[in-house]
Amino acid sequence: MEPILAAGLGQTRPSTGWTRSLMHVEQPQWYTKVGEDAYNQKNPAKAQKLLKDAGYAGQPVRWITTK
Repeated sequence: MEPILAAGLGQTRPSTGWTRSLMHVEQPQWYTKVGEDAYNQKNPAKAQKLLKDAGYAGQPVRWITTK
């Protein structure tokens, strides 16, 4: 997670931590904690199972992002 976020944002981990959303707490009309328990679980076995269940066969994956 850290290398992906640093590459996408062009910075090291901010003192406040990475956000899981583009909507910050300062934007109460958009900010939510829904799904927070599913974010960054660091569970490789679960990730492999989900990939297998989805039919992933090892094809390259490319992340396309802006800064």
